[in-house]
Amino acid sequence: LFGNLDEGEELHRDEGEKFGIRYLALAHRQIGRQMDPFTVEYTPASPRDFMYHDSEEFFVLLEGELVYYICDDATKKTLHAGDTIYLQANVPHRVELTAECKKAKGLIIYAEPK
Repeated sequence: LFGNLDEGEELHRDEGEKFGIRYLALAHRQIGRQMDPFTVEYTPASPRDFMYHDSEEFFVLLEGELVYYICDDATKKTLHAGDTIYLQANVPHRVELTAECKKAKGLIIYAEPK
């Protein structure tokens, strides 16, 4: 199935709008998929609490800068365009824009649990 990063279907999930996060589902038309790819756009907003899910996650930052927290506020890394992260299922995490960045965009691929 062919597509484009800008042609996703907007999805309202996890109160994303409240936290400046916009999700675009890229494979919403694919029936029986085992992966869920999204583009996600970040704009300034209140910080979000840690969240986790029962799927593995691959993340690549396409543009901007984010601080990516894993498990707690002390374990963090500043991500720049091109940086990636792979998370196992059920690992608490959250992201926020760096102080200098006003917009960021990433690609997330969730793998359905087996």
